Amino acid sequence: LYEYLGEDPVLAGVLVAAIIRGVQSNNVSACVKHYLANSQEFSRNNMDALISDRALHELYYPAYESAIDAGVGSFMVAVNAINHEENSASTATLSHIFDTAGFQGFCMTDWAGINLPNASAAAWAGTSVEMPRGYQYQYLPQFIANGSVPMSVIDTLVTRVLTAAAGVGLLDTPAQPVQRNIYSVVSSDAHTRLARRVAEESAVLLKNDVIGGTLVLPVDPHTVKSILVLGDETTVVGCGSGQVQLPYVVTPQEGIYRFFNGNASRPVNCTLFPDVDFFQDGARCVTVTDIAAGCELCTHTDGCNAWTLVPNANCPGQPMPQPSGQCFL
Repeated sequence: LYEYLGEDPVLAGVLVAAIIRGVQSNNVSACVKHYLANSQEFSRNNMDALISDRALHELYYPAYESAIDAGVGSFMVAVNAINHEENSASTATLSHIFDTAGFQGFCMTDWAGINLPNASAAAWAGTSVEMPRGYQYQYLPQFIANGSVPMSVIDTLVTRVLTAAAGVGLLDTPAQPVQRNIYSVVSSDAHTRLARRVAEESAVLLKNDVIGGTLVLPVDPHTVKSILVLGDETTVVGCGSGQVQLPYVVTPQEGIYRFFNGNASRPVNCTLFPDVDFFQDGARCVTVTDIAAGCELCTHTDGCNAWTLVPNANCPGQPMPQPSGQCFL
């Protein structure tokens, strides 16, 4: 998944610890996610991950334990269920990080990660913050009033938030408001070259058949005359924290084409589902009714993306309320 560091628990643990130390060395609190077993994007809100205790301890917990050892400030709990419990209200998995692993920070939900009737259960389990706003935690005053959530529980939740803030010095030196342009380019040419090298060296060849006594790869452009490329190449980045502003895009099909034909220009192959909203960089949110219309609008651009956050767009039919002027496609 585009928001993760891989499936190897040891490697993920080493990477996440280094990232956390680097981020928090600048007095910025890091948040590790998505806890726990958010192993697929499709229908993740409706998924219940059934995982044995042994598998949890051997494969799922270790990387998060490394994050705790590195002093991470907060956890984001996943929207999927884990062993029939909503992650935000899972006493088994949350008590593991708090009581067993010694986590001193706080837990927040993924977007709209608490569903009734679990709002009070989430507080009891140790979820301090509901993101992006209090859809269900707006009822906490009622739970406090009727005694179902005592103030001692609220005190613990608040203390954990303050502990994370204190960990990066925010209680000693409060953050000063500054003017920021979230669309500013903060990367450099060196960053771009490093990102490309990491991507190239991270590629893993799973299979290389022998045909006619010769390995298929590497491909010889002088002997291979045609290659079939399958899949969606319009979605090149994820949404949410997985979204980045790319300095340039070379899709698989474009790269293969250039390998065989040089830098000759060609239209971007646009594959869209009917009645799906998409956008082009600098343009409004568009709804297409058929693939042909989508391809016509999307040709000659690398900015066509069916999964992104669009500022100043009005896209109806969203799965949950959105901030004004934004929509997830």
